[in-house]
Amino acid sequence: MREPDYSRENRRAWKSQAEHTKKEHQGHLATFLVNSPIAHPIWSYWMVALVHLRDIPGVPPARKHYPDAEFEFEGGTLAAYQIILTGAEQTWQIDVIPVTGTATVTQTAP
Repeated sequence: MREPDYSRENRRAWKSQAEHTKKEHQGHLATFLVNSPIAHPIWSYWMVALVHLRDIPGVPPARKHYPDAEFEFEGGTLAAYQIILTGAEQTWQIDVIPVTGTATVTQTAP
């Protein structure tokens, strides 16, 4: 396994390097494999994914929870994590709250 892209104390994360070839997968922004051996007694790996909700020609429109939604975050955890996603025009910070798995997403740069 390659070295993690992000590492802090007992937590590591690898950003997926997979390329998507299907048109309906063009909304994919990032997927991470997250590892924390001390977070839970049974499992230590999680998948976290982020997709944009912009229209893609030839693909049915995204089902948004509210009209101004721009992306969807999916994942779960029992430990606290922070992931920073930096794009060409925007930067987002995702903080996952322990036990509840609730995520807060904040735009940190325009």
